[in-house]
Amino acid sequence: MEPSTIIVNIAQRDLVTDKPTTEEQVLSPTTRVIVVPLAIDPQGQVLLCRMAQNRGVFPGQWALPGGGVEQGERIEEALRREVWEELGVELASFRPAVFKDAVLEKNFADGTRRPLHMIFLVYQCALASSNLSLNDEFSEAAWFGAAELADLSLNDLTRDTLLQTGFLKDETASTRP
Repeated sequence: MEPSTIIVNIAQRDLVTDKPTTEEQVLSPTTRVIVVPLAIDPQGQVLLCRMAQNRGVFPGQWALPGGGVEQGERIEEALRREVWEELGVELASFRPAVFKDAVLEKNFADGTRRPLHMIFLVYQCALASSNLSLNDEFSEAAWFGAAELADLSLNDLTRDTLLQTGFLKDETASTRP
């Protein structure tokens, strides 16, 4: 399979060189490894965060928290750091759940947008506390049970992750031949 390439028309500045341009250019997305805590409470509810309207790859939508692994950072360190930075709590436990990737357009805090090839390392986690302190990437957070998850309007990537990990049931499975 060919690597994903996105064709964009940049009217003012080239996102790579930051030089003025009006030419159509082909940009290969930067690859970024993302750690994703799939936090589950003692009642089996899943923590989702509503992204800020102007940030991330799912602006204004309910999604799983998570963030990039920094250069030279170990994956466990990155997972613990991201949970602390985004949710203000420590991890009690975690285990690998599912790994996947996608090419998505990310909205940055400075208003710029660019495509990223994101490799998602999803970990099923228990948090050390339910008292969250969200950073500015999120407008709110809530715990959802299976019935509530089924009724939410989720982006495809979050829905697929919840299906793969068994927290959502595939409603179309019973209607397939």
